[in-house]
Amino acid sequence: MNSILIVDDSENILMALDIMFKEENYNTIFASDGREALKKIEKNGPDIILMDMEMPVLNGMDTLIELRKKGYTVPVIMMTAGDFIMLREKALESGAQECIQKPFNCFELIRLIKRLTPG
Repeated sequence: MNSILIVDDSENILMALDIMFKEENYNTIFASDGREALKKIEKNGPDIILMDMEMPVLNGMDTLIELRKKGYTVPVIMMTAGDFIMLREKALESGAQECIQKPFNCFELIRLIKRLTPG
């Protein structure tokens, strides 16, 4: 079973994505900020990461940059409710595989996750 680390400071988003991904047979792991995400990545080694850009403590972009500096190659999909065109470009340049805009289409997100995860 593939595991997905969901990083977002919104408990509602975490709960909704948990339900959605469990229905698709993913093991879900959660973090509410980038610092917590880095710890969970080291401990759990997820197959893919879905991460919000705007969070307290350590934002998603800085977390992504730190991940890549440490040599992690796990696929990362960034989420943003901000200026999508500018932020998507920055996320892709920083090593994300994709960036999606909130609110997003759940079916499209599942297709994207399946495309980026093994087996």
